[in-house]
Amino acid sequence: MSNTTIIELRQADSNYGLIPLANGGNQNGVWRTTLDTPVVIEEGDQVQIKSVYLDTSASGSGYIQLENPVDITMTACMYLTNYNLDQSYHYTTQYNPAPEDNELRKYGNTDPPRTLDNVGDNNRWILAKQTVLDGDHYNVPQFNIQPINPSSETRQYGGATLVFEYTGTEKDAIPYGQKKGIYVDSTFEYKYKRRNPYNLGIRCKGDATAPFIRLSAETQSALYGLNIASINYPIKELIPSATKINTIQEFPLKFTIDAGQYSPTEMADLITAKMNDVEFNGNVNDNYIAAGSTENAGGDRLNNMVNYPVNAPFLTTVLQNEQKLKAEGVASGDTLDQVFVNATGYSKASSLTDTAIKNRNGNYWFKYNIQQMLKERKVFASPGPSTSYTQPSLDVFIGTNQLEMAYDEGSAKLKFAIQHFPIYANDTFTNPVLPATPVSNNDAKPSVCFNPTISDGDFHVNTGLPLAYSGIAWTNLEPPNFWNNILGFTTAHQGANTNQGFMPATSGGAVPDIANSFELELVDGVNITSAFPGLDLPVVKQGARFNIPLYEAPPIAPALVGAQTFVSTDDTTSIYSARTWNTALADEGYFLVDVACNFQQNLVGQSITTSNTQSIVNRYYSANSFTSDQGAGSIVYTHQGEPTMLSNFSVQVRNPDRSFIDSHILQNDNTIFVEVVKNQSTNSIRN
Repeated sequence: MSNTTIIELRQADSNYGLIPLANGGNQNGVWRTTLDTPVVIEEGDQVQIKSVYLDTSASGSGYIQLENPVDITMTACMYLTNYNLDQSYHYTTQYNPAPEDNELRKYGNTDPPRTLDNVGDNNRWILAKQTVLDGDHYNVPQFNIQPINPSSETRQYGGATLVFEYTGTEKDAIPYGQKKGIYVDSTFEYKYKRRNPYNLGIRCKGDATAPFIRLSAETQSALYGLNIASINYPIKELIPSATKINTIQEFPLKFTIDAGQYSPTEMADLITAKMNDVEFNGNVNDNYIAAGSTENAGGDRLNNMVNYPVNAPFLTTVLQNEQKLKAEGVASGDTLDQVFVNATGYSKASSLTDTAIKNRNGNYWFKYNIQQMLKERKVFASPGPSTSYTQPSLDVFIGTNQLEMAYDEGSAKLKFAIQHFPIYANDTFTNPVLPATPVSNNDAKPSVCFNPTISDGDFHVNTGLPLAYSGIAWTNLEPPNFWNNILGFTTAHQGANTNQGFMPATSGGAVPDIANSFELELVDGVNITSAFPGLDLPVVKQGARFNIPLYEAPPIAPALVGAQTFVSTDDTTSIYSARTWNTALADEGYFLVDVACNFQQNLVGQSITTSNTQSIVNRYYSANSFTSDQGAGSIVYTHQGEPTMLSNFSVQVRNPDRSFIDSHILQNDNTIFVEVVKNQSTNSIRN
């Protein structure tokens, strides 16, 4: 009779006891195995892990393996840099050669009010829609988590994305039709008070008693497996009816990635192609706003738009988006205005040394003068006013014209290389006839500009270099497992948080519009890209000035008020993933293997003590995409006392900090072999 028994614990054979994830699937490296025939251990018998085979193919192969097609949703918001261009334009009447200055931007909620002399603050202002609420609404800025065992120092909760469903603010919003996912890190249960509250930032409908918000069915069913007892909302701010609100405008891109094996470069190229399709939503046309017969015929032109210069999610125009919002408002019964909100920056007082700093926090906004933009421009053709012609309405781009995901060989990481609309400037200037008045060639390159210093009360220019004309920021990337775990873009997408944001009265006593708004932090290299503010930027590479050779003098603003110096640059600040590719080694040197059954070991650390850890697996020994251990890291258990049966095994493979392992490191083809060695003396006595 054999004195040794080998027990196979295979995750692929387990069909119960798994920990479900909120975004679908189960937690890899966590399973239960029940033996059809229990194994009895007696006094002196030894139990140990004989071998461990962990499926680390995801981390070591350098490939992305998709077992099933993945439905992708990339949602972004748009922003403009509020610098001194794009504030006004020269409008020429039909028979009057003198240009008429027209203000393109109308600023609201300013104290003091904006003036035409103020040409920009260099902050990023986010595209939003402004409307007036009809009924009860709520701000729900945070949520709390109550773990199952709040005193436990060994168990953890979280490690998954929680999905919240809510009813949006639009009049025709589908009940609980909006979704927002919040990733919660694995945290020891006893530390839950330190982590509460978690940011949520949802504005939704409600009634007199509560907001219309709930957990998705998938998240609710996964709570127990995530060691979460309940979730509550500590703050529920009622928004009065008839309140004017600013809601961030979001633009989704949806497509499907087929099942298969992809290299990081192939995946980057595929996503880049989807992001850059100018006709993703339909055909485009350069005759999208026809010229009217009279100067003030613009109102009808907006409603009659049927063609567009771009028909894609991440690049649009002011007039195109205006028409979209007007149509959306008609369908929902809302009056929607297109506004740009300063949701992140702050404004300085008139003196740079003044300690009085106002946080804008979404309170300040501007909108374009649509009727002025729609006016027909009468432009004189050379040589004089006897021959005139008309041009279409003025329009302005919003979003980004450049989108690229790339694989960076140096860092072995994926990155969003660029997702902003650069400031363009002509690189050379020539005029052979009048050298004193040069004209620019059509060779525009990505640039930055040095703004003049102009202050006007609450707004102060020269608060930094404008590094992009416009751009997008990711607010949601779905599914979370694909973007967070497989690709590693854990911080590249951040949703906006609601902000009560009531404005104070002006110095004149007038109460400005109430703008219940939002906040969203835009950070270069985290959720947005931009030109890189390097030391080479002050070196101007175009045109000689004051008989000083090129590039020997720093930028000097021309005498013309509002003008600036442009400097071309190709350097950008990109967004890098957290995951490193093409390596079999990860950040940690080992795995911990917990096997809970009728035998225990003690692993004592500085902050935790566990009785279930049976093996320590060195991650250095990897071959054929598997990490294995042949018992070198096993902890031997010797049974003492009455005989007991080994039947139900609960297995958990964890990181050294005892957190669960992400799917981009560990897959589900994991197997552990447990060896039971009978006590020879006990068997001899029995025989």
